[in-house]
Amino acid sequence: MSATPPEMIAWLDLETTGLDEARDEIVELGIVLTTTRLQEVAARSWLIHPTILPLSEWDEVAREMHADNGLLHELRTEIAAEVGGVEEAACVWLAQQGMTPGTLPLGGYSIDFDRRFLRRHMTRLEGWFHRRLIDISGLRQLTQWWMPAEVYPRAPKPRHRALADCRAAIAEANHYRCELFERKP
Repeated sequence: MSATPPEMIAWLDLETTGLDEARDEIVELGIVLTTTRLQEVAARSWLIHPTILPLSEWDEVAREMHADNGLLHELRTEIAAEVGGVEEAACVWLAQQGMTPGTLPLGGYSIDFDRRFLRRHMTRLEGWFHRRLIDISGLRQLTQWWMPAEVYPRAPKPRHRALADCRAAIAEANHYRCELFERKP
């Protein structure tokens, strides 16, 4: 298998039943592959049927949020796979895109949260990603502190849906790329 081009980034978002990776479950996974110039190359999302926690035991905030954004409805009416099947499908999809395990920088909003869930629930998929993280939430915080009037964007309200949040993180990263890293004096 050929090596993953270093110019690729995997943007990932998970939707979960709560914030505790030891207790809660993943209910949606989204991955968007981009070049380092943030041009989308491929995208995919999967619904995951929760198998341990009944809805009544989900974190209240997560339950309300996913009722509002339509995810609960989709989980009830669409075909959702078990977490192991989704993990396998995501690994196969990354391989079909020409990626190599262990090489993709992982980007997103508060991406360490997602990585912790991957380590706990999808260890094989977690192995596809490099140790480097591109955390757009951290970059946002720095611009709030250091350049609020000049660069800090009006951030879109998160939908808390996997692909939408991946694409929002990419758009915000592109804003910082243009304003901070490619700005002409």
